[in-house]
Amino acid sequence: MKNLKFIRQAGNFVQAFLNPTVLNELKTCEIAVKGRVEEGLIQLLKSIKGLISRHCFYEVNKQKQLVSIICDDLDSVCGENVLEELRNLDKLEEEHLSKLQETYQNLELKDYAMYPPKDVFDKFEKFEDEFPQQNYSEVKESIKDCIIGKIRKTLVSAKEYMQFDSPNYHFRNVEDAFNFLPQKLQDILRIEITRCKEEIQREKLDHEERCQMILKKRTDLREISAFIEKCKKTNTHSSVRQIQDHFLKEVLSLKTKIEEKLALQQIKEVYSDLRDLYEYRTHLAVHFEFLSSYWADLVTYIYLKLNDKCTSFTLQFKNIGAQLLQDSAVIEEDWKILMSFNELFQNLQIQNIQLTETFPQDFNDKFIEINTFLSKYFKEHNDQYEIAFKEFDPDTLNKMMKSAATWELILSPIKQYLLKPYSLKVSELDP
Repeated sequence: MKNLKFIRQAGNFVQAFLNPTVLNELKTCEIAVKGRVEEGLIQLLKSIKGLISRHCFYEVNKQKQLVSIICDDLDSVCGENVLEELRNLDKLEEEHLSKLQETYQNLELKDYAMYPPKDVFDKFEKFEDEFPQQNYSEVKESIKDCIIGKIRKTLVSAKEYMQFDSPNYHFRNVEDAFNFLPQKLQDILRIEITRCKEEIQREKLDHEERCQMILKKRTDLREISAFIEKCKKTNTHSSVRQIQDHFLKEVLSLKTKIEEKLALQQIKEVYSDLRDLYEYRTHLAVHFEFLSSYWADLVTYIYLKLNDKCTSFTLQFKNIGAQLLQDSAVIEEDWKILMSFNELFQNLQIQNIQLTETFPQDFNDKFIEINTFLSKYFKEHNDQYEIAFKEFDPDTLNKMMKSAATWELILSPIKQYLLKPYSLKVSELDP
């Protein structure tokens, strides 16, 4: 550059004293040097393109500043080619800034490891210390706002994420991304991230506490059902399994107690256990299928017990006619048990507890069946008595009188049971 300026100055100074040949040679030399300078400047400007793609904002502008100084020194020597290359470089720089801004708008937090914002912001700050330019500041602020917005949006998702069986991947993404942020952004977001973490931990502890309250029987069944539904929606399967195991043990215990009481003829005493089991089935069968299955098995068991007792009762009456019954207390005990069933079912009906949709009718049908049997039995007995009386058959009359005495002992307490307010309305049992 100095030599070129010297040639031009020398040419201007001595051009009046030199012949045209020498002047032409100086001109040719000047053009050659100018071409070499332009070529060097263009090569320098082209090399800057690689720096732009690597976000080396400081180095780019440092090189551009150098070219501008050279062009200013060369004045008119700096050709249009160099100026055009500078304009292209400015355009490329703007395009790159726009692309960089778009890139961070589209990046997910998990991608920050591949494209660390810290590196880009460090280059922005190094550049701004010496070259404060509005377009760079705007792009930097835009990227900053974009990152903060994404972090805050993800924190909201992290708070709403209630799948306590698995790690909170929203919050994990925030924590991972936080490590790749510049210090200033970390300072802005640190408190928000800490509070979010504490809130997530509180939610998890509240969830575990609610689960423990359910296991300790301190929660309404409707609330339990809602809690299970929430667990299912959030895929918190461990809590559902824990609650299921708890109620499975509860139901098995109730079922065992009911069967034991029925075996001991403690019919009325099964009411509270049946009521609890019914409540479990009503509110929780939608979640746990075994409740409906156990309930159906238990209803079948109760029905078989009732059917056996009805069969035993009718058989005892037949034995009276055949004079096989030695103790009237047996049939009276059967009737007491039937009345206990009656009282139990009346209590269940008062509480709107249905064993099955058809069970009330099935139960009433059993008593109708007993009544039909007794009516038919007494009619046949009455017919036999009239025939024996007309034909004067002393042996038959004697047997029938003994049966009548036995019936009197049996029917008196039965009538007392029929007068109780919980008794089902059945026909008179008198012959």
